[in-house]
Amino acid sequence: MIERHEKRHNHRFQVSLPITFTGKDTGIGIVRNLSKGGCQMESMAEITSRDSIVMHLTLSPHEAPLLIQAASVRRCNEHLFSVAFLVMDTTEQQRLREYLSKLEQRGPTQA
Repeated sequence: MIERHEKRHNHRFQVSLPITFTGKDTGIGIVRNLSKGGCQMESMAEITSRDSIVMHLTLSPHEAPLLIQAASVRRCNEHLFSVAFLVMDTTEQQRLREYLSKLEQRGPTQA
């Protein structure tokens, strides 16, 4: 018998960031935690596991939203969704890395 251990590849930071997304449904939500490979978000939209969505994540009110061109919904629990980032432009990846680096300097529980 093989034991299955879920292990995160990327450190997640607690945040509270606005997000808009489109897929089979269009919606808004709040990202509750964020890593370079994905996030957990809260939304009232009708989303199900394996849905593909395009996301616009607001990292700062003074910058254009971060564009995630393709993301996949991995898990759903009522209005809480785990999302994996699949396609993101290299410029957007760099913006995300810089944002996460700033969070890391402040400490993992601050946003």
